[in-house]
Amino acid sequence: MIHKKVWRVKLWLMPIFILGVLFIALPYFTFGTHPFYTTSYVCIGTLAFLLFLRSRDYWFFKAGKNFDKIATLLIWTISLPVFFISGIFTIIVIFVFPSLVYVLSVPLATVIIFIFGIRLKVPEKMPKGQFIVTPNHCSDIDDVLNGIIMGFHKWKVVYASEIRRIPLVGLFLRIIGIPLSRTQLRSRNEVSIKIKHAIDQGYNLLIFPEGKRLAVGKEYEYLSAFDDNGAFYFSEATGVPILPVVISWTFLFKPRSGQWWFSPCTIVIYYLEPMTIGENEEVCDFKQRVREVMLQKLKSTQPMVEN
Repeated sequence: MIHKKVWRVKLWLMPIFILGVLFIALPYFTFGTHPFYTTSYVCIGTLAFLLFLRSRDYWFFKAGKNFDKIATLLIWTISLPVFFISGIFTIIVIFVFPSLVYVLSVPLATVIIFIFGIRLKVPEKMPKGQFIVTPNHCSDIDDVLNGIIMGFHKWKVVYASEIRRIPLVGLFLRIIGIPLSRTQLRSRNEVSIKIKHAIDQGYNLLIFPEGKRLAVGKEYEYLSAFDDNGAFYFSEATGVPILPVVISWTFLFKPRSGQWWFSPCTIVIYYLEPMTIGENEEVCDFKQRVREVMLQKLKSTQPMVEN
């Protein structure tokens, strides 16, 4: 079984090697005396591939997992230099000017979703005002989409403390994040103080009310239970409205199953109407009311893929 798995990995590397020869080695051999034309050729070929992925919903859906695996290997081959260069630039800028993280988050998120072949649609802009934003959580890519959701507003995200181990993500989160350890009561108390302080300073908050990604096999149940009352408790205590956000069908791009490949597709972000707790309404009832609104929106939205 081990040998078979290794052979499969090697087999999927073959298209990368072949395309690498076609896109890089062959041009440099042919145009060796003209580096400008060679570089232009490689850049145009790379851009054409990325543009092709963005149209995949309509042209290549029936290719299935085999195409997705090849495309993912190509994505990583193409994106590593881009991520490295942009990452170094971002680290330098953030260390010198920490406040620019809110300016850089949108373009960086845009570059990432473009490279990954995502066709993003946002029918409406985020409403003006201060909110506690509660998106649903189906996939790892949701963390990247946070930058698009919040735009250029000042915001803080409450996140699981272990995510800080991811290099560049950890740097961002040290500035815009409030870490939470789910197993330590002391951490929850400290988080409550930091959230209250952030709200008082005029920050928007982003909290995933499900607390975790949608479980494997639960995709068409649309939404996990809202296990935590935090967002709704702070909305009641501070008067800051809840802004429900529905991210449509990101599990089609990268589910929680642990598969290493992506499936380029269309993702839609919907801002719903801001909600506040009613008079004499309990926090738990408010939480369920928000969940029901998000659930109905998800049910009314079909996955944007070809049949």
